[in-house]
Amino acid sequence: TQWDFIGLVDKHGISYHERSHGELFCDNSAKDILKMLLDECSDAGVEIKTKCQVEFIETLDESDEQRYILRSNAGVFTCRSLVIATGGLSIPTLGSSGFGYDIAEQFNLPLKERSAGLVPFIFTDQTKALTERLSGLAVDVTMETNGTTFRENMLFTHRGISGPVALQCSNYWKQG
Repeated sequence: TQWDFIGLVDKHGISYHERSHGELFCDNSAKDILKMLLDECSDAGVEIKTKCQVEFIETLDESDEQRYILRSNAGVFTCRSLVIATGGLSIPTLGSSGFGYDIAEQFNLPLKERSAGLVPFIFTDQTKALTERLSGLAVDVTMETNGTTFRENMLFTHRGISGPVALQCSNYWKQG
């Protein structure tokens, strides 16, 4: 839970403060959170591989425990548990793909309906011309979608609207 995470932050002595809407920020740097997570992984014996393109995953039953065999461009690995960080489908230019969904389907894991979340709203009609002219301006607004309301800053961009309020609303917005 969020309380477990805050407890972990406290355990590592990372000082933080609360801003509007219950948002917590490190007093020093977000790098403190990264160090905390890497330290926790090290303490648990986690092996982290980066720039590792996974090609295939299969299971192998050995006596009473299931193991995974993972083939990648960095070699073949076996493990009892596996975490794959693939990103989502929202911004493929950042390297995300549908690979995580393919693996979930391969292992019959339940999936929720896919929709973009925590993303800006992009316009292609006459509204885009307006947001381009206002690009860089932020304003405190109340934004509602499908019965869910947020009050925060909205940022006009050269492609649409963004900022905390738009990103939050994107979690609840449905096309049409």
